[in-house]
Amino acid sequence: MIGVLALSAGCKKSETPAAENQPAASQPAASTAANALPQVCSDYLDKATACYKKAGPQFAQAAQAIEQSKATWSQQLSAANYDKAALESACKTASDAFDKMKPMLKCD
Repeated sequence: MIGVLALSAGCKKSETPAAENQPAASQPAASTAANALPQVCSDYLDKATACYKKAGPQFAQAAQAIEQSKATWSQQLSAANYDKAALESACKTASDAFDKMKPMLKCD
């Protein structure tokens, strides 16, 4: 859960993304792809949610925090200056930390 809270903060970068310089016709497709959560984040969120649900009702709050993180990240990715690479790195770190917790949660 620590990883969830740490990742909720979000990272921003100052440079303007290339998508803003594209013609308007190509922006929606580029914008949609850019707003998608990195795969490592989706994988982390899915395995953490499944694990917390399997681990029992005492972890309901942790499962809710995972869902809140997903909503927050999706919203932040729609910001033009959001650093998706930093989010991807943070998700990898959280996923690795979560993998170490899984045996304690007995959700394998």
